[in-house]
Amino acid sequence: MDAWNWNIQNETSLKHSLERARERRILLPTFRQLKQPHLIPQEIQEELLGIDSQALHPLNLFRINWRNDPQTGKISGINYLEI
Repeated sequence: MDAWNWNIQNETSLKHSLERARERRILLPTFRQLKQPHLIPQEIQEELLGIDSQALHPLNLFRINWRNDPQTGKISGINYLEI
């Protein structure tokens, strides 16, 4: 595990959420994949090309970063920066 200081407030809720994600086959990205989107497996990147970036689809969780190309749906350079 990364050098995170995990402080789980509600262990029961966490377990329930993980069970629900497993039942629904929802794959969650790692924090590392969100920070470095090039680490997202190629199969997932290819599947994302067929999913509307605004759709309520679990794989869109892999798009929660600033490196989405809104034109192609691919991962590219930073597309938004707020200072």
